[in-house]
Amino acid sequence: ARLAAMAASVPDSDGVFVVPAFTGLGSPWWHEGLQPAFTNNDTAYSDAERAVAVAESIVFLLQHNLERIGTRQSVRRLRISGGL
Repeated sequence: ARLAAMAASVPDSDGVFVVPAFTGLGSPWWHEGLQPAFTNNDTAYSDAERAVAVAESIVFLLQHNLERIGTRQSVRRLRISGGL
């Protein structure tokens, strides 16, 4: 809830990007041991812009996986649970 509230307070990430490797980088790349990283991350960016970048990185992972699945079969319903 706090992340969503912070992200809603700004229009976008203003160029901050996140590699969401919180426990390594999972599907579809599978790079164990990779660490999360922010790009363009300096003091000029707010925590709210960083929150947007985190949310966008999660959506990117979902989108990329769905696109890969979609090349093999259609997706009619998606259930998401668990963490990163």
